[in-house]
Order: sequence, then structure tokens, then C-alpha cells
Amino acid sequence: MHHESPPHMSNDASGRLLLEGLLRREFAVYYQPQYDVVTGAPVAVELLLRWYHPDRGTVPASEFMPAAESSGAIVPIGAWALVAACREATTWFSNWPELRLAVNVSGRQLAEPGMAAQMLQSLERGGFQPARVDVEVRLGTLHAAPASALAELAALRAAGASVVLDEFGQEGDTLPGPVPADGLKLARRLVAAATQDGEPPPQLL
Repeated sequence: MHHESPPHMSNDASGRLLLEGLLRREFAVYYQPQYDVVTGAPVAVELLLRWYHPDRGTVPASEFMPAAESSGAIVPIGAWALVAACREATTWFSNWPELRLAVNVSGRQLAEPGMAAQMLQSLERGGFQPARVDVEVRLGTLHAAPASALAELAALRAAGASVVLDEFGQEGDTLPGPVPADGLKLARRLVAAATQDGEPPPQLL
């Protein structure tokens, strides 16, 4: 079933609804594992967010994220999710000592003054080393973000975190000048093209 906010609901009303859900502990973190293609061992987990609304049931991030972005509620929700994920992930180190945490950063979060300092504070509260974190951001998000966003990403890298360009290779993707990045996650269409006939397409060579 598709869940949406009523069309007359303002950004402020949507934001209040989301923040009330945070206070009522209606949000939960999930993880998408990433594996080493050679050994099959898990090397990272990507942080995902779900909302369990008392009336609507499970609301995926794709449905509530636009309201969270436009209202600014994504900032406190994202900070809570990062702390929760860090505290849980640290319990897995005995089995997977090299495990990393991948965290998607939205445009609204990038535009927040002091974003890097806030993120590092959340990592500290969660008992997680920045060197174990991959901060994932899309090129489209960078293009729309203020100029200060690159400085925030650079500050995260200086603290030890890695910056990864997510879904790289979408149609029309261009770099907005020098970007402080350590890696790329290819767009699905490129991965599909590379595996379709066993040979990488020219743009991957």
C-alpha cells in the first residue's frame, strides 16, 4: 500500500509528525550488507531507515524522506539513526573486525551549518571511529548543495572518514569541480551494462 501525507499538509505539519514519531520511538534502523566479492565476507553495512507509523504501518524512507528533507526533520532523525547504528555495529566487531558503516548524507544535511562537527559528535556518542565510516553522497546532491558542503566533506575526511560518490554514472553526471572523495559506487545501469555480456563498457575502462 502506498502511503503519502495528505496533500494539504504543510512542510511544518509533516515535520512535526516526523519529530513526534522520533520522540515516540517509531523509527528503526536496518542494514544493507556489502560483501567482498572474493571471500564472500561482509565488509560494510549501509544504514537504512524505516518508520513504523501507528496508523499507516511501515513507511519506507522513499515515502517520508521528501517531507523530512523539506521540513528539516531529517537533521535530528539522521543524528539519532547514526548514533543507534553505531552502537549496534560496534557489537559486531568481534566477528567482523574490519566492518565499516556506510551512511547516506542528504542535501538538507549537507546544507546544515556545522554538519561535519555534528556527524562526528554522533559517531563519538555511538562509540564509533570515523575511520570506519563511509559517507555516501550523490553528485546531484552536491550540485544542489551550498559551496560550504565541500568544506564539510573535507572536514569529515580530515577526521578519518571516507567520502564515497554514490550512484556515480547517472545520465548527465558531472563533477562540480574538485571533490574530496575516496571512492565511487557505480550507478545500477553501469553495473548492469558491465555484467550483461561479461565485458565492461567503454566508460568503465
